[in-house]
Amino acid sequence: MKLIFMDFIIPYLLKDTDYPVGGACVEQYALAKGLIELGHKVGILTWKGAKEFVGRDLEFDLVETYPLDRGIRKLRWFYSRFPSMLKATLRYNPDYLFTECAGTNVGEMAFISKLLTIPFVYRVSNDMEVDKRLNEREGFINRKIYKWGLERAKYILAQNNYQYNILKRLYLANKVIKIYNPYYCPNNLPQIKSGRFRNYIAWIGIFQYQKNLPALLRIARNNSRIEFRIAGINGNVDKSTKIALEDLKRCKNVRFVGYLNRTEILPFLSKAYALLNTSHYEGFSNTFLEAFATGTPVITLGVNPDEIITKYSLGFVTKESEINQIFNKLDRHYDYIKYGWEMRKYLDEKHNYKKIAASLIKILEKTL
Repeated sequence: MKLIFMDFIIPYLLKDTDYPVGGACVEQYALAKGLIELGHKVGILTWKGAKEFVGRDLEFDLVETYPLDRGIRKLRWFYSRFPSMLKATLRYNPDYLFTECAGTNVGEMAFISKLLTIPFVYRVSNDMEVDKRLNEREGFINRKIYKWGLERAKYILAQNNYQYNILKRLYLANKVIKIYNPYYCPNNLPQIKSGRFRNYIAWIGIFQYQKNLPALLRIARNNSRIEFRIAGINGNVDKSTKIALEDLKRCKNVRFVGYLNRTEILPFLSKAYALLNTSHYEGFSNTFLEAFATGTPVITLGVNPDEIITKYSLGFVTKESEINQIFNKLDRHYDYIKYGWEMRKYLDEKHNYKKIAASLIKILEKTL
């Protein structure tokens, strides 16, 4: 099968630069790897100049479209962006088109799908894409274009039951399918470390409203005996996030380690007591999967897709006011080796990138 994914961020992931690469891009890369290893051909629809920027041979094709900085911003969609994407897709001639992340890109790919009579698949990347929180991030016109695209998708792939159940009520049940995030590790997994080799609480994310840095600040201030290490980079920094960042930098028990590249994340997590997630919402966070790969439990203030944290003993779901009790338990009684192997077992059973890719292909083959 021949598949094409729209992703204008993946060149930065492949280059491993200090660029805010989100979980959707990491997930799409893992899925592409799984499809390729199963013998399918994958193209990534992206910006002109990406091949030279990445600077190395890849297993999949970078299908270049238009230069990011050319033309008048509000007009270039008509004379540059859309025509070049249409031509590039036509030349590649895939069996399916894919895209992720809510926005006008969904309508754009749906329109290309209609013109070229190639089925289109949308992959949800966050819970807020399926409920009223979308109104806070996208304007009226963008939402209309996004929903127009969803209506024309052959399949909509949900990450968890919350997304799946909402989408089933809105669209035909047989076009909404739940598929967990695939996980791919390019290197050997690090050894699972016992508690005596772990020294801090880890936090990973893009600095933006969704990640709830004010909660992280309060937790760090209330647990001054514990070291917190923060790995991240600025996104769309709102006022509350900016204030929290400034105050966190003044905390003596907080250390900022900067933006970590793909080879640095697992070693960083393997030395942590836990990965702390303070987010207001997620979809299915890829940092959870990276923590499980290192045998590091996740502490979350509420994000618990399909209750996996509690169901499979992958960490702790707690309230902010009770989190110090979890910290005490990790410091004294937690068996990292025992639970670490359980985490890796869960990861292989539920998120193996080849298994996920194989499940997807079975669905796609029905239509073709």
